[in-house]
Amino acid sequence: MKENLYFSNYYSANTFSASLDPLGFRKTYMTLSNLFFPQFTVLTNFPRYHNVLVSIIGSLNEHKSRKQNLDNKRLNFQFRQTEIIWGIAQTIHKNCNEDNQNIISPINIIKYQQLISQGKKYIKLSEIKNNNPIYTFLNYGTLGFYVNPSEKWGFIRRYNDTIDLTENGELLSELFNKNNIWKTIISDWRKNKQIKFAELENFIQISSINPLNIPMKEKKIWKKVFEDFIDCNKESYPYLKIFWGKLPDTGQYDTYDNYKGFFADLLINYKDEKTIKNYLRLHQIFEEIAASLNFLFEMEYFFSNPVNLKSRYNAEKFEEIYKNLLNKNYFDECQTLDPENKFIYDLSNFFALLSKKTSWVQAFDEVWERHYNCKADGIFLNKNKTINLRGQLNEVEFKKILKDFEVDNFKAIFFHYKQNWH
Repeated sequence: MKENLYFSNYYSANTFSASLDPLGFRKTYMTLSNLFFPQFTVLTNFPRYHNVLVSIIGSLNEHKSRKQNLDNKRLNFQFRQTEIIWGIAQTIHKNCNEDNQNIISPINIIKYQQLISQGKKYIKLSEIKNNNPIYTFLNYGTLGFYVNPSEKWGFIRRYNDTIDLTENGELLSELFNKNNIWKTIISDWRKNKQIKFAELENFIQISSINPLNIPMKEKKIWKKVFEDFIDCNKESYPYLKIFWGKLPDTGQYDTYDNYKGFFADLLINYKDEKTIKNYLRLHQIFEEIAASLNFLFEMEYFFSNPVNLKSRYNAEKFEEIYKNLLNKNYFDECQTLDPENKFIYDLSNFFALLSKKTSWVQAFDEVWERHYNCKADGIFLNKNKTINLRGQLNEVEFKKILKDFEVDNFKAIFFHYKQNWH
């Protein structure tokens, strides 16, 4: 296995680079992604949160005569108390790098923003009263989202009403504590010492959610976790060992010019492995269909803004993109690769319905109905193509996509709407 399997640019993160998923494709994306990475979910995309979870659990266990009761509200409350200083640090980091899309917002960022009001330079735990909004919905955070995946990956174990770290969990916790001042920050924070925001700077730089540079020891721990996971799931996912054992360096496809070769090279790499090859082809088809339809819908949204009317594309642009899908017969092929999967079955039926529409003008009604069913509580665009909710598209970024589309057409769409599969 490669050393960079987890820390390549293509780890399993549920992101459409340029889309807010107006057509509800993320559920299908997760179904497909789970074929290769079963333990990532919509809410658990960033493995660095496992570091935080095991470190906090380890810290709380050190100060208890017995292991923590997972269902105890007190544990949830104590965990959140400790997690707050992590969230504040990540929020400061995000605020200082607003233009950098690689800086990920922490869970509950809005509540953290309220804790670091403008001009404030320090904070201590006692300033945050028990009725503060940060203590509402305690399951909406690192503990609630990551405790089950951490157990499945093998970082924690639960028995009866207790929770403890496994050997891999201990290693990850010790490494996280050793490589930065996190353990000291936790201790000072829980002792109600004043924490200056400036003191968090060193901690922030080396412990971000989506870091650029990962310690080699941390990579090795995740490598071992992968190997253990594959071994434990060899009956349910017999092809995983072959898949991860032959995976090429996917980091080479993270540029605009190189991405077009991503799936083509993978399909060649696994040409003798029928199951893997079929799944990869299904991924490729889905990504290209989802990218094209999202782009078409978001173009309709973009040009429904009167400000953008002067630069409105003519109808031929929409038809060119749509007919490109029809000509490739993706709709038919999609149904043959994994018809037993519910999400894929439902989606293939949607694609089959669209394949009967010979133009985008005809297909729009079906696409809009899907949008309505996915976003019924807040649709972006009305059926008559007038905007219902403003601010649902980053227009600055979308203009860049339009500019690239003028130069490279479909390569631009597939790159900007790519999904990070592994």
